Amino acid sequence: MTNNSCRKSLISVNNELVRKILEDKFTLATTSFSNVYLGVWEGKNVVVKLFHEKHKPVAQKELSLIAQLEHENIIHLIGAGPSLPLDCSFLILEYANCHSLQN
Repeated sequence: MTNNSCRKSLISVNNELVRKILEDKFTLATTSFSNVYLGVWEGKNVVVKLFHEKHKPVAQKELSLIAQLEHENIIHLIGAGPSLPLDCSFLILEYANCHSLQN
């Protein structure tokens, strides 16, 4: 995926699509800011980051920053969306299937 195609492919995701992506969700992490899940989008693994209601400003900042970044060594933003019934905003990110950063 080239840098330009990544930016052009950024999509606005609706709640129904996120529910579909998370049908067989697997929790990757839980933090005070968000819950992070492994999901499937168009046959590929993706990360869905659901922000807690009180941290929506953090979600907006992260979205604005990561949307500007274009480099092969930085995880690509695929999409973002509105609030869910769970009172979270979400980001859909490329999944990097590799070793822990601690290794």
